Amino acid sequence: SQNQAFETILDHALEAWGHDLPLRRSLQRKYRVFSRDGWRCTVPGCTSYRNLQDHHIRFRSAGGSDDLDNRTTLCVWHHLRAVHARRVRCTGRAPGRLRFALGLRMGRAPLATFASGDLVSGDLELSSGYTFRAST
Repeated sequence: SQNQAFETILDHALEAWGHDLPLRRSLQRKYRVFSRDGWRCTVPGCTSYRNLQDHHIRFRSAGGSDDLDNRTTLCVWHHLRAVHARRVRCTGRAPGRLRFALGLRMGRAPLATFASGDLVSGDLELSSGYTFRAST
């Protein structure tokens, strides 16, 4: 897989440059959320592999932990312009029990809600003209 290939290249580079095991473990710890999530944004429909950030599902300021199940990978756009701008809400536990509410608006229901990648409420129309409809 791409993850294994990247890890192999990184291991080789660290060995070639003479870095020791503690640094390798530090890098593995730093990037374990990205690796678990396949090095891509976990927002439904996003395919970004670039500018990734480690997001705490329950914010640390609200008592959220650094545990892996409280963290997910988001691209910088979805992290800063969507989640922290309160246009998207991410709840649940990573990796398999995340719930995303998209298109949040004050006093109104989200435009669409996804649970474990499946649309559970709302209709979502793409720019291509295709519309996802929640099964009822």
